[in-house]
Amino acid sequence: MAKETSKLAVAGYAPVSNANPQGIGLIDPQSVSRLPLAQYALMANSLVNTQSAIYYDTAVYTAGTAVTQGQKKALFTKGKTQDDTVVNTGVQIPEKGEFMTNMISDGEFEGGTTFILEQICVHAQLTSELPTTLGVRGEIVAPNYTASVVISAANNLKAFVEQIELQYVRNEETKLRAPLYMWPSPFGMSGAIGSPNAGFVQNGYQATWNFLSRPVVLQSEDKFSFVLQPIVATFTPTIGCLIRVLLIGKTIKTFIP
Repeated sequence: MAKETSKLAVAGYAPVSNANPQGIGLIDPQSVSRLPLAQYALMANSLVNTQSAIYYDTAVYTAGTAVTQGQKKALFTKGKTQDDTVVNTGVQIPEKGEFMTNMISDGEFEGGTTFILEQICVHAQLTSELPTTLGVRGEIVAPNYTASVVISAANNLKAFVEQIELQYVRNEETKLRAPLYMWPSPFGMSGAIGSPNAGFVQNGYQATWNFLSRPVVLQSEDKFSFVLQPIVATFTPTIGCLIRVLLIGKTIKTFIP
C-alpha cells in the first residue's frame, strides 16, 4: 500500500492523510466530482499541482430598450478574441476582450486545463449617477455623470436580479437555475444609496452561500454554459448593467507541446 501511495503522489495525487483519506488528486476527475462539497473543502488544500483560479464572462444590457423573455444570453460560449452583441439591442461588440471574459476562443478552457468549480457567483453593480459616456461593451468612457432625480439605481438593480434567472447548463441539460440575487458575489462593495447622485448598489456580498452540493470538474473540451433568461414578460431598464458570471475554483494545467 505504501508503494502504491508513493506512485499516486508522483502521478499527481495528494498523499493520504486524515483530511484526504483516499489520496484523491486532480488527475481523477470522476473521484473528485463524487465527493460531497464539505469533504472536498477539507482536502482541497492538500491537492497537489493546483492553483486558485477565477473564470468570468459578461452580458451587456443597455438602458432604454426592453428586455423580453425571448432574449436569452448564453455565457462561456465565446472567447475574448471573438465578437458579441448587447443583449437587449443586438448592437455588435467587435471583440469581447479581457474586459468581458478571460475565456479563450470558443469559450473553452486552455488546452490541458482541468478546472474544479467550487462556487458560482453573479456580480452586478450599479451607480446612482449615470456615466456621461459608455462604450459598446458597457465600459465607462467618461466617468463624470448626467444628473437625474427620477432614475433609481436601486430599482433598476432590483429588476435585473429578481427578474432574470441564471441557468447552469451542461451537455444541453439544465443542472441549476435560480434568480440572480440567489447567486451573490464575494467581490466588490456591499453598497448604499443616499440622496440623488450619491452612492451605489450591488447584488450582494456573501462568500459562503453555495448552490453546489459537489465540486464540478470541467476540462478543456467539456461543453457547458450559463444562460441568462428573463422570467417576466418584459421590463425596460433605465440604467445599463453589466452582469458578470464568475466561476471560482482550482486549476491543474498539463503541458501540451
